Amino acid sequence: MESENDRQPESSSILRQPFIEAANQNHSILEFRADPKWAPIWKEENIVQRPPMRVEFEHAVVFGTLGEALSMRRGKSGWGNLLRIEPLRPDDVLHPTRIVYQLKATNKLRQRWEFRDSFRNVLGKDRRLVTLAMQLKKSDFVERLTAEDIRIIQRKLDLEPGAFWRAVRKGDEYGTDGIHAFMQRLEERTKGYRLQF
Repeated sequence: MESENDRQPESSSILRQPFIEAANQNHSILEFRADPKWAPIWKEENIVQRPPMRVEFEHAVVFGTLGEALSMRRGKSGWGNLLRIEPLRPDDVLHPTRIVYQLKATNKLRQRWEFRDSFRNVLGKDRRLVTLAMQLKKSDFVERLTAEDIRIIQRKLDLEPGAFWRAVRKGDEYGTDGIHAFMQRLEERTKGYRLQF
């Protein structure tokens, strides 16, 4: 007579089946299998044993096994609670040897990075000001700026030095998609309003 333990692997395999099928249709995995260097890692037997999946938290999505995702989350702050586990989508981009994750627009760290990267792009050759703001506390940063640095920040970003420092350090205070709203306001102030016809 078959015991419950004998049936467990079969039911576990049935539960994994949608994840296995989706992984076998993922473009990244198909590319890895076509490369002799990565094919042994991504062979069918490995996928069956440990299928990669989409593990979605409130503020991040991990492409890997559930165990890998939960382990990564322990080392990250601000990812929030586990929301859902889904099969991979065909266009989810994976790396052959590393676990990949995407930060959602609601992630505070991503919001800070967006401000810093956008400010570096706008400042161009004066991007060092972003690095300086990251390295120094506010009073030291403001004190160290030259008159020309202040003019650059005001002219290119329409910000006073203290507000610039705060946006670089705490861009998340602008909220989700805050950088897009900031850049739109900046463009309207410096180039005029865009009219939608």
